[in-house]
Amino acid sequence: MKKYLISTSLITLIALPAITLANANGDSSLRRAVATTTPTPTVRNTMTPMPPLRKIDETTFKKETEDAFKEYRAATQVKKIAALKKAAEKATDHRIGVLNQLIENVDANNKLSDADKTTIKQGINTQITALTDLNTRIQAATDLATIKTLIKQLYDYKIIAIIKPKQIGIMAVARVQGVINRLENLDKRLERLLAKAKADGKDVTAIEANLVTFNAKVAEAKSYAEQAKEIFKSISVSNPEQAKVLREEGKADLQKARESLKAVGTELHKIIVALKATNSPSPTVTPSTTPETSPEVTPTPTEAPTPEA
Repeated sequence: MKKYLISTSLITLIALPAITLANANGDSSLRRAVATTTPTPTVRNTMTPMPPLRKIDETTFKKETEDAFKEYRAATQVKKIAALKKAAEKATDHRIGVLNQLIENVDANNKLSDADKTTIKQGINTQITALTDLNTRIQAATDLATIKTLIKQLYDYKIIAIIKPKQIGIMAVARVQGVINRLENLDKRLERLLAKAKADGKDVTAIEANLVTFNAKVAEAKSYAEQAKEIFKSISVSNPEQAKVLREEGKADLQKARESLKAVGTELHKIIVALKATNSPSPTVTPSTTPETSPEVTPTPTEAPTPEA
């Protein structure tokens, strides 16, 4: 009981000063409160007023805007010129790379004669020189219109669509002509063998007929090959549509030359069989049916004895 009375007395002593202070200030709200609070300070508006907007003259605004766009367009044109020159250089390098690959193929082709290789490479190098000169003009140009015109000329060099098929066609014809040249040399040897068999009293009537057909087919293949070569040589980048037509015509004549060579192989086989039947010396021949291969002649080292009559 004494502890309770002491506690109550302490509470009364602690709260009494606060209540007394509230009553002294005359604050009715604080009379009902047990504790006091710190009053909130008053904040004054110290913001600087915004100055009035500057009035813009419409004429001046339009001129300033136009000048800004002119600077933008000028900067953009410079970038376009640089980009076009870079693209032109890459396109030129690509085309020249394709042509250099053709030259490597020509040098590596053992079916072409040195004269044919020289002629084909001269045609390719002419295109490389023209492309190099054109790219030099593009890199030296300073205005966009000129560069666009020159780049159009660059893309008119249809290396993949026109020049490469043209040179490949000429190379294919050269291979066919190489086969034909070897067949013509073989014909002379066959005639000598036939003449000897005939002098020995052998019946060579059938062989003579086969040799006539053989020579006719060789001449036919030679004619078609020459026509194909002239057609391929006439192909020009200046007329892409005509180039397509000429390319197909050249391929058709080249195919006819190959078919004639197949017929030559058939007649050659008949001649060899007939010569062997007469027991006359005969060459060992591998007839060619495609321009990629050529007949190879291996003369018999010793003549077989001719039976006495």
